[in-house]
Order: sequence, then structure tokens, then C-alpha cells
Amino acid sequence: MRNPRVARRSLPFIVISRLDRGIQVSSMRPLGLRAIRVFLLFSATFLSSACYVLKNAYHFTELYKSRQSIEDVLADEKTSERTKEKLRLVQDILLFARQEELNTSGSYRDFIDLGERSVVSYLVQAAEVDQLKLVTWWFPVVGAVPYLGYFQQEERDRKVEKLKGKGYDVFASEVDAFSGLGWFSDPIFSTFLEKRESSLANLLFHELTHATLWVAGDVTFNENLASYVADILTIQYLERRSYAEDLVFYRNKEADFTLFSAWLSTLRAELEVLYGSRGDMSLSQLLVKKEEVFSSFLKERRPRFRTIDFIGDGPWNNATVLAVNLYTPETERFQRAHACVGKVSVGTLLRAIEKALDKVKQPFAALDSLCSIRS
Repeated sequence: MRNPRVARRSLPFIVISRLDRGIQVSSMRPLGLRAIRVFLLFSATFLSSACYVLKNAYHFTELYKSRQSIEDVLADEKTSERTKEKLRLVQDILLFARQEELNTSGSYRDFIDLGERSVVSYLVQAAEVDQLKLVTWWFPVVGAVPYLGYFQQEERDRKVEKLKGKGYDVFASEVDAFSGLGWFSDPIFSTFLEKRESSLANLLFHELTHATLWVAGDVTFNENLASYVADILTIQYLERRSYAEDLVFYRNKEADFTLFSAWLSTLRAELEVLYGSRGDMSLSQLLVKKEEVFSSFLKERRPRFRTIDFIGDGPWNNATVLAVNLYTPETERFQRAHACVGKVSVGTLLRAIEKALDKVKQPFAALDSLCSIRS
């Protein structure tokens, strides 16, 4: 199964590891000093994390070396008009993001052609089978993260089998992009250019939110925040640029996602009740009841979507629920905090959250405190 909302989202740099095809570019640019520092930092820091993280640093460095500047791609006579049009769209989206005070410094100035690949990388997440608790892996800079990423699907699938062998629920998906969190300049991958205007804008706004504010150790807050900001800015961008057809599509998609969010919230609540009231129930008995809950939600209690089926037709488990939840913001909570800050740019909102975090360390509590500060 591939959930349309989650399967192609973003990650911090360190969860990406390997590329299994050569990068097709007409020229090479030297690896920047900053990227070399990133490689050395990650190599030295992650020695204890062995093969996985060292591959991340090595393969990303190799990938990053193959980049071309967007200016060079636009000036190349061999570049198709469609590619040029999409790259100019990227530049316009970045201009809009800067006006909203997102951090675009150095971001998306380079292009990497992935050839025939349809995605950037492959993702795996795992959860306990009898509780809604994700497995996490800890890395410097970003803290604990509830996912691992691979450039080769085969490597990801081997990890999936290992996690299943340990008794975890597992969710495997695909990834459209990742954020360097300011450690290096994020590139435009050729896969980005296959997206329609609304999806491309949303993706870039999401990534740039990560580059503007990242709270180490709380991926749920970071992804919720980035999803909230990206949704707001996508609507604003489409309205101001008069993308009428894409605006209709996006609003219909968001209406379907509202139905999906309510469905997911109810599913999660019922699972929490089941796990919390386990008592003397054996694991096998619990798992039978768990499957009954999922079966009910996937069949009789399934919403009727108009544009996009956010549930998909594959199996769901605890890892799927929690993975999707990372990208399902508590919209009302963010809207309330945003209203308390005032009618300001999202950059101002992010700075307000960052300032609140100096006093209130828990991110969601810091978000809520924006209203008490101004009451």
C-alpha cells in the first residue's frame, strides 16, 4: 500500500542512504566545502552507528557531487522546455517563500537528475504490535527519528523483514524529498518536476519550514508544523498566482483529507482504548481484537472520498497509523496559536514558536503558550 499523504513526504538528511543508479548530468561541479564538512561530521559522529549512517554520508556525498546549478540547466540548449518551465516555477515558489520569511538561503539552487527513478528514496517505520508506540533511532542534530531511509528499495525491504522478524508492525513507503536542516543546500531532484503546481509548492514549503525551524527529538511536532505551514502557503500561493484549476483540485484534496483525518483520529482513539484496557487479555487475544478494529475501519467505516483515497487498498497496522499521524497536523491547535500571534507571515509564527521554546521545552506546550503570552 502507498498512502498518498504519507508515502511521498520528507525527511531530515541523515535518514537517507543509498542511490542505486548513476546520475545523468552533462557536467559536474566540485563538492562544496560545507558538504565535505557534513560528510566528515557524520562520519566521525556516527562511527558507533556502523554501516547505516556511514552509507548515508558517503552516498549522499556522491549524489551531491553530481548536481548542476539551475542556471546552467536553464541555459543548456538540450534541456526540454517542460523542464525549464518547471524550474522557473521552482524559482517563483522560492520567491514567494522568501516573502513569507521562510529560510531559503542556498536552498534549491541546484538540480539532480535521477534518471528513470520515480522517487528519491525508500522509507521504513516500525511500531509495537500491542501499543501505539513507534520505534525510534537516535542521531545527532535531529535527535530521535521514527524512520530509516534507503536509496535502494532492496536494502529497505531487507530492513523491513528484520523488523518484522523482531515482532514489530512495519510500514514501508516512498519518499519525495529530504531536508538538510540548513547543513547543506537542498537540491531539486528531477522527480520534483513531475508534480503539478500545487504538489510542488506544498513539497517545497514543507521542506523550507524544516530548514527554518527544527526541534531536535520531536519529529511529530516538526512534521505537523511543516504540514500546517505548507498547507497554508500552498493555498495562498495558488490564489495569488491565479492557478484556478490547481486551486480547485487542491481544495477538493484537502476536503478529502479532512474526512481522512477524522477517520484516522477515531481509529487511533479506539486502538488506544483497546490497548489501554487489555487487562489479563493474552497477546493472541489482543491481536484478534486489533484485527477486528482495523477490518471494521477499512471496510464498513471507510469514508467516501471524492478526489483522493488517502486510505489506500493495502493492510494497515500500528506503524501505518503512527506514520500517517506524523503528517496529520492538529489543525485547530495550530490555527489557534497562529491567530494569537496575529495576522503575520509564517516566518513570524515560526520565530514566535522558537522564542516560546526558550521557556517551554515541550514543543506542543510552547505552541499553546503563544495564546497565554498574548492574553
